[in-house]
Amino acid sequence: MTPDEYAALDATAIATLVNAGEVSAVDVHEAATAMHLRTDDTIHAVVEWYDEPSPGADAGALAGVPFLRKDYGSSEAGRLQEMGSRLTAGVRPETTSPYFRRLAAAGARIVGRSAVPEFVMHGTTESLAFGTTRNPHDPTLSAGGSSGGAAAAVAAGVVPAAHATDCAGSIRIPAAACGVYGLKPTSRVVPLDRGDWGGIAVEFVVSRTVRDQRTFFDVLADGTPNPERGRLRIGVTTEHWGGDTLGPGMVDGIEKVAGVLDDAGYEVVPIPPPVDIVDVMRGWDPHFGRWVAHDVEHWAAETGRPILHNAQWTDDTHHAWHRLLTGESDGYYSDYEDAAGHLGRCLSEG
Repeated sequence: MTPDEYAALDATAIATLVNAGEVSAVDVHEAATAMHLRTDDTIHAVVEWYDEPSPGADAGALAGVPFLRKDYGSSEAGRLQEMGSRLTAGVRPETTSPYFRRLAAAGARIVGRSAVPEFVMHGTTESLAFGTTRNPHDPTLSAGGSSGGAAAAVAAGVVPAAHATDCAGSIRIPAAACGVYGLKPTSRVVPLDRGDWGGIAVEFVVSRTVRDQRTFFDVLADGTPNPERGRLRIGVTTEHWGGDTLGPGMVDGIEKVAGVLDDAGYEVVPIPPPVDIVDVMRGWDPHFGRWVAHDVEHWAAETGRPILHNAQWTDDTHHAWHRLLTGESDGYYSDYEDAAGHLGRCLSEG
């Protein structure tokens, strides 16, 4: 298998070939390594390429499929997980998360770690610890974030799909920026073994094909859709949630997808934007900020590294979190509680 032949295949096709004995997992891994070496200097999507991939089952829905772990979220025992930060340099979790146990049981091979912004704080993937991830379609553009390393690697043909997480668009933003597919599943459908940022964070994948989204959902999700629950109703809007104007290509794309869903038998219903995004954002910054601050506080305690103004361990952005953690911002925790309640009301009313 040549690197170009490999890069043209999605995960489902690779697993089909491996299960049939037409190619070996070793051949596939060699092709993936070649694609990584070909693209890494340009896009810098991978912060670590393993000398040997983490093993997976010999047969299964993902047999022999190379897969990148996002450097945040679900973990592999003994493998580095540094979260884009110098604060967490050298951290190695002791356990493997259910997410990666399920992938291994299906035959996937984890080949390395993809880049993230520090503590997944941004919608673009850059950090002092690991540098900037660039868009494979145009290296002068951002790959998005926080799953920017994952999306860039998938778009560049390094892997057919990659681990991704999403709290506020961290799957969907880089998927859109890099021209790949991303889905934020319903909360807690895919298992999480650590904090879910107040119930709004999820884990899933980015991929080059829609059918791979289904393949990975079948492998990772708890349970399967109930065919007896009746016709599924899907709301569709072509209005910008923030009051801006969508470009013609966006509207055409939404309407095309809606038509495909309608033809497939789903009930497609036009709806207005489901929430007032301006109202939601009133509660968003304190809510998000509290969870980032919690991460910083936790890992400072775990590593014994201090959080100080201009400390070598953290990016400038964390100086704000330092003020919150040290009590220099009075009323922050009560503000967080108010913000969390406000977000809950906005979303329940939407």
